[in-house]
Amino acid sequence: MVEEVDGAGERAEGPGQRQRLVVIYHGYSSGRASIDGICEVVEKAYPGAIIHAPSMPYANVFCRVGAAQIVADQIAEISALYDTHGFDDIVIIGHSMGAVIGRRVFIEASDLERDWPSHASDTVLSRVEPPLADLKPCVWAKKVSRLVLVAGMSRGWSIDGAKSGVQELLWRLGATYGHLMPGRKPTIFDIRKGAPFIVQTRLRWLQFLESALPKPKVMQLLGTVDDMVSPDDSVDYADANSGDHFRLIEVPASGHASIAVVGEDAKASAGENEIRRKRAEILHAVLTDHTEVLDNRRIERGYLNDELPPPRDERVKDLLFIIHGIRDRGYWTKKIAARVKRQVAAEAQKSLQKMEALSRAAAGPSAETDVAAAREACEVASEGRSVVTRTPSYGYFPILPFVLPWYRRQKVEWLMDQYVEARTSYPTADFHYMGHSNGTYLCARALQDYPASSFRRIMFAGSVVRTDYDWKRLVDGGRVEKILNLRATFDWVVALFPNGLRWFRNFFDLGGAGHTGFITQLDDDVLYQLDERGVSKFVRGAHSAGKRESLWDEICDFIVIGKGPAANDQDFVEGQPWYSRLLGWGAPVFLLLIAAVVFSIGGFLLYTLGVDFVTWLSGGSGGAKLSLWQLWLAQGGLIHMLCLLIFLGILRFMSLRF
Repeated sequence: MVEEVDGAGERAEGPGQRQRLVVIYHGYSSGRASIDGICEVVEKAYPGAIIHAPSMPYANVFCRVGAAQIVADQIAEISALYDTHGFDDIVIIGHSMGAVIGRRVFIEASDLERDWPSHASDTVLSRVEPPLADLKPCVWAKKVSRLVLVAGMSRGWSIDGAKSGVQELLWRLGATYGHLMPGRKPTIFDIRKGAPFIVQTRLRWLQFLESALPKPKVMQLLGTVDDMVSPDDSVDYADANSGDHFRLIEVPASGHASIAVVGEDAKASAGENEIRRKRAEILHAVLTDHTEVLDNRRIERGYLNDELPPPRDERVKDLLFIIHGIRDRGYWTKKIAARVKRQVAAEAQKSLQKMEALSRAAAGPSAETDVAAAREACEVASEGRSVVTRTPSYGYFPILPFVLPWYRRQKVEWLMDQYVEARTSYPTADFHYMGHSNGTYLCARALQDYPASSFRRIMFAGSVVRTDYDWKRLVDGGRVEKILNLRATFDWVVALFPNGLRWFRNFFDLGGAGHTGFITQLDDDVLYQLDERGVSKFVRGAHSAGKRESLWDEICDFIVIGKGPAANDQDFVEGQPWYSRLLGWGAPVFLLLIAAVVFSIGGFLLYTLGVDFVTWLSGGSGGAKLSLWQLWLAQGGLIHMLCLLIFLGILRFMSLRF
């Protein structure tokens, strides 16, 4: 007999129960009834178990409760059940979105480090979102022996996963509705690929895998015809890399929703019931470790995808992201990456030569000291040979999407999905970052929205980040070590556009750090902005000045060994010209004037066309009824229409190509 606990925490008492709790979470918008079949399989697999299968808030598609808050609420519910009854074993099962929630519930209930090490006694940075920051480890987390993820969206969903044009249209309309909605976004937005909750869940899971805590079995069930979530999005490669505790099991003739439909139904056809029985058999085998069934259905890591991320490599000690900006294909990133690798190889060679020289001298009077120095040099050389670079591209990003917050956030989510994949392959590496233009925004926003992320050394050129960005909090919290911010003498792009939006910072989280600089109070050896004795130095040039070839060696020095550029370099000059300072100072006014001119021209052209049309309806100025074409020829209406089309064409080009 299975004793079921409803969402309110009540339970039906029954004799002979085992002390096992099975927690089951349904998928998005499907409701509690969608997992009735799973509950029946659990009854057969675990006689006497207690089932906790609540109706989740996201059964309502318009739910706006944060996923992190849902996790905190579920931890409280399970804790209350454990305090009342006690359990010897706990199994967590989740379908689709419920699989993501179930895994995060287990992670945050575990005795996992929640705070970053702090350099300042009064500064503590949490690795997790606010609703989860104050949670305490739960005793019951150690009793979790198995996580069963049924069509789990481990990497989140994306519009690219839509199975048809109609579904894609509906998803895009829903996404637009969510983006434009004021305040809290719909819960489903937390499960997007790259969204903070998803990335945080994956990073916290990586942290758990690296810990000494006992690991439960993770059983991932994936339908052969899942038409909602691709295999890449369903399977977290952190699990695929993590060893014997993980199993990926294929379920035949099953889609994203139908994989949870198990057990016979009198209304179903014989063929459908056979498929349901097969699903029930596989789920039962997953719950009871039926080796023969599982071995026949298991998918090995190498079968998952032809483009898997690199396997786990703990020898890599440094990884550098190089991300381009807007209106940029980003080809230069690969060239700087090659220069970094060459410089690292040169540093390693120097260290090896030093090691050999010290080793030869080790026979002298100071043999012990020399041997220790040789060992240290050997370690430096070993680390120097293990650098990896990442130069992904998000494609051409024109100015109009750039000023829309949700488009910028999508690029941040793209970056953080890349971040997790890199962290999966190189768990012990220090991550560094070089960004230009929009690439600087991606890094700054990622550090703000993803508490478990960190970059040791950060280099910005043409930064569009706000000047009051709180670097001190990140540095004190140990998430950032050094920042290099290169400003150009006449970066009119930054000075006018992101800097000009500073009056509207409640909507545009952009700024002019690439023009004015950061105002954060940090030591000169932490935040390099080439300020010496009250004199500021700037890179000679415009928006692209900070990434030109003559600076590559200095960029490499900063990334590789943390050495800032010399202010007396020929590429740097004192101060900015007066017109550059004037543009930066008056940028908000200039932007408003530009907007006023653009709207005035458009309004005037529409007005003239309206006058032409009204004149035609009234029969023309001479009283004779003229055709619209004749009237336009007589009054210049054709020219007005041509001017409007040219105007719209220019706007389109500026919006989508500039």
